Amino acid sequence: MGKETDDKKQWQKIKDIEYAGFIALGLASTSEAINNDVGFPLVAFGVFWIIIGLIQVRSWNSFYDHRIALIKWGIIFLIALMFIQAILFYISTQPFFYKGIILAVNLLLEIALIVFFLKKRTKIENMK
Repeated sequence: MGKETDDKKQWQKIKDIEYAGFIALGLASTSEAINNDVGFPLVAFGVFWIIIGLIQVRSWNSFYDHRIALIKWGIIFLIALMFIQAILFYISTQPFFYKGIILAVNLLLEIALIVFFLKKRTKIENMK
């Protein structure tokens, strides 16, 4: 019984990290769009992967300790990414209006993700 439970927990960790990776891939793509000539297709690519990851994270209906840690580090990653995007905004050679739109989309997306992660963390903690 214990071995089977440990295997299930290990498999769940692998899947959860994969889904968090989808969100990170999407955020990296949307961030790169600030400093790239093909920005809007990169934003679309990034939003696609973020949605795939969020669908999976939204389905987390059981408590695992590693999920709380993933959400905590995801929020820290999002806050750090906001600062990195501000730096990219100032060093980018793209027109101001173009990179401003992409930065605004990125910031709105990241704020929405932080709110989503905070709500999900509260929901998971209540499942203890």
